[in-house]
Amino acid sequence: MMGGYRLAFNFYFFKDGRIQRYSQKKRELFDFFDDKADEVDLFMRKNRLSHDKRGDLLRITAYYNQLK
Repeated sequence: MMGGYRLAFNFYFFKDGRIQRYSQKKRELFDFFDDKADEVDLFMRKNRLSHDKRGDLLRITAYYNQLK
């Protein structure tokens, strides 16, 4: 019997004074970025970024942080 490992990542956002787990649903992502959701959505579409890919999520959050 062969064993194996599976690498999994969990993402968290700090909002309203609490750390909240991100379940990788697009609607939930926009809820975290509620004040700039339209700008983040446009950035994602222009750059063809996905809400559930690790590298893309890093680019999306970096963009959001620069908007503030």
